[in-house]
Amino acid sequence: MQKLDLELLSQKVSELTVQKFNKDKLELVKQVLQDLRISLGDDSLLVSELQALEDALTDVFDNFVRGRITFTAAIDQTAEQLKQFVDNTESSLSDNHHCQEIIRRRLPYLRQAIALKRMEPTVSEVLAIILDKSNQKNLSPQIAKIVARINERNPEIPEQLRQNLVSLARQAQFKANSLQTGVQQLEQEIATWFDHSMERSSGVYKRNSKGIAIAIGFLVAIISNADTFHIVNRLSKDSILRSTISNAADQLVAQPLQTPASLPSEPAASAPEEFEPEAVEPLPSAPLPVEPEVGQAAANPDSAEAVRLRNIRDAVDDALQGLSLPIGWNQANTSAQTIESQYSLIPFFRVPYLRRIIGWFISGIALSMGASFWYDLLSKVMRVRNSGRRSDANPRSSDATFDD
Repeated sequence: MQKLDLELLSQKVSELTVQKFNKDKLELVKQVLQDLRISLGDDSLLVSELQALEDALTDVFDNFVRGRITFTAAIDQTAEQLKQFVDNTESSLSDNHHCQEIIRRRLPYLRQAIALKRMEPTVSEVLAIILDKSNQKNLSPQIAKIVARINERNPEIPEQLRQNLVSLARQAQFKANSLQTGVQQLEQEIATWFDHSMERSSGVYKRNSKGIAIAIGFLVAIISNADTFHIVNRLSKDSILRSTISNAADQLVAQPLQTPASLPSEPAASAPEEFEPEAVEPLPSAPLPVEPEVGQAAANPDSAEAVRLRNIRDAVDDALQGLSLPIGWNQANTSAQTIESQYSLIPFFRVPYLRRIIGWFISGIALSMGASFWYDLLSKVMRVRNSGRRSDANPRSSDATFDD
């Protein structure tokens, strides 16, 4: 709107419209007055009165240019001044018989022409001056100068934009009662149209970007063979396997050490009668302490306990190294995916590669969510988890206080 200079152009068009109205109506009055002078043979007839009328019309025009009165007020005041001049002329020449014919025939038509007022230009007409280059050759020099400056700032306006501006100008014209308010209304219509266009563009961009993100995520899932079903299955099984290996290691460490070196070389001597088995009560069995054995194995790396611990550690390391990541196109993953698909509980997933494709698609959707989504989700989960921990810790602290 600033580059189009609609406010300046509309003001200049309104000024030229008022000026042309004054000139045309004053010219009609001068023609009738000239006929009266010829009929009376008096060239000085109503010269001073006509000059006063011209000065009054000039004042009306100056007031409009300076913004003291509106377009409608300027037209009304001009018409009133002309009508008053005609009435005064008729009154002053009513007794002159030479003027009766002219007064009787010409003055009614003159009053009718003066009463025919000129309408104020609309915002659509002002905008058409800029957009319609075919009619710019017939413009007045003042308007042509402004339009040329506007065209320099806007060398080429797209046709679609031209049509939109014309439609918006018509809408603004229906809601405005003057050219000035029409220009202001057009600015509001353009702002509203721009906001709606940006909202639609933003929606289209979000939809397109979401689709592209899903497509890229799906492609990445295929390249990395990131099958959601296989990942969930593997992670659930691996967690159980890790806990099983850890428990087995704890049990092996807790078992008593039995080696040939630790067995007695000679049979033990018979116990006295007072220590017969019937007289001895069996002692309760207790688990062997683990920590001293581990400490002894650390102190003596060549002992049998240290060798057994190293064997357990190597076995655990081998088991964990055999657990490959649940992504990629290695033989272990592809074979596991094929087996999972064949023995799936859902018959629909038993179709070759269908379960894998659906898993890729889910992984692509997960990747398209973006890091911010997963970060926020993880933050919420951690907050819920921490709040649960705090609630669990409160009863303990209260119990400890009660025990004290």
